[in-house]
Amino acid sequence: MYQLPAVFFGLYVKSLRKEPLIAGLLVGVFSGIFMVESTNHFGALMSSLFNIPIFGSLYIAIVALTFNLIISFGGSSIMNRNRAALLKTNRQR
Repeated sequence: MYQLPAVFFGLYVKSLRKEPLIAGLLVGVFSGIFMVESTNHFGALMSSLFNIPIFGSLYIAIVALTFNLIISFGGSSIMNRNRAALLKTNRQR
């Protein structure tokens, strides 16, 4: 599930950049592992639900996928905006 943006969206959505996709993948994987371990008190795996005060208990993979998507799409939009500004400055010269 964590690889969805990096592989599927990376292939079919041309505006996504590779750097934010890789960063989103890493954040998704490591946050998912951390949430599973902290939920189970770094012991035997008993639960895959993470307690979030605002929303209650949520499936850990959904939370990690949300982190992944935010970083992938947000980082790509920032990089695209910076690239557009750079191209605009170069055209004015």
